[in-house]
Amino acid sequence: MRFSEIDREDQLILVSEENGEIQAFACAFFDADPEWGTLLDNLHVIPGLKGRGLGRQLMSKVAENVQQHGLHSTLHLWVYEQNMQARGFYERLGGVITDCVAEAAPDGSRVNALRYGWRELSFLAQH
Repeated sequence: MRFSEIDREDQLILVSEENGEIQAFACAFFDADPEWGTLLDNLHVIPGLKGRGLGRQLMSKVAENVQQHGLHSTLHLWVYEQNMQARGFYERLGGVITDCVAEAAPDGSRVNALRYGWRELSFLAQH
């Protein structure tokens, strides 16, 4: 497995690949929010590879990069309230719900989006 980093001044993209096949990726925007700092906009692991630690490794690498490049050493992301698998994952990594916002889903219905935040990244960066 190999991790590639593509970063600009304000954005970080991490890609996990093996034998030329993408296994997982993460995209973050440094200092996207004045209070919550870096926004983890996307974290995705190929469904058949979940549970093997790729998501945890990506979260750790994002946290390390935030500590090195962000003005604020804080991280947040948004997840739909009904996505219990993702919520459990973020909670196991120390994420805390800090906000709930109703928003339009792709099908036009209203759903709750929860913000998970990390004010301390050293724990997350160690995983």
